[in-house]
Amino acid sequence: MQELTQILEHFTEGFQSLTIASLTHEKTPYISYAPFVKYENEYYIIISQMAKHYHNLKENDDASIMFLEDESKAQSIFFRKRLSYEVNVIFGEVSSEVIEAFKQRHGHMIDQLLTLDFVIVKMKIKKGLLVLGAGRAYVVNENEQIVDQAGRGQGHQR
Repeated sequence: MQELTQILEHFTEGFQSLTIASLTHEKTPYISYAPFVKYENEYYIIISQMAKHYHNLKENDDASIMFLEDESKAQSIFFRKRLSYEVNVIFGEVSSEVIEAFKQRHGHMIDQLLTLDFVIVKMKIKKGLLVLGAGRAYVVNENEQIVDQAGRGQGHQR
């Protein structure tokens, strides 16, 4: 379990952006991406107020985010490593420390974006899933702790 905890703690370090899935006004799925930072075990994204997912998230604060292993690095296209979370989206004031974390990770273009129509949004984790390969999927709780193996005893059915 210690090894899995280490993998989970460091999984997102190589990513500059995350994939975000939201629901449109018509309740159809929409997927896009956004640059992110992780600050004090919370995920934050920066998005334009003109972006479709901004409007989706304002209307429905439930979303999913995912970090997906690059195809060129995957041992198998069928079992790419990935970490996904169901999240609640929180709009509001963001601390100067979070803005500084964005600058450190993504450069000073953040200052320019924030003078335009971009906002920083918090993603509060509800639950997640870490997949490391065939038969290696783990349930993650809201505190980013592995709590169980996913699908224990079920396997793939024909």
